[in-house]
Amino acid sequence: MTADAAPDIEDMLKTVAFLHGKKWTTLMIGRVYFGNWLRDYSQAVDVGSLKGINAATIRVIVRLSGTALHTTC
Repeated sequence: MTADAAPDIEDMLKTVAFLHGKKWTTLMIGRVYFGNWLRDYSQAVDVGSLKGINAATIRVIVRLSGTALHTTC
């Protein structure tokens, strides 16, 4: 993190957890990142375009997209 940049969410979660006597694992932090990604994705996708696709296919697309995102971070 540079002096003029906002702190990373990972650093903030670890700090807040530490202040409350807890420890955040890498898995927990990854889940937060994925949740933020899902929120952003849901705001960017036109829901009307997904009406013709079955739910299982949508879940696979989201899972693959999230995995690809996680491996690039």
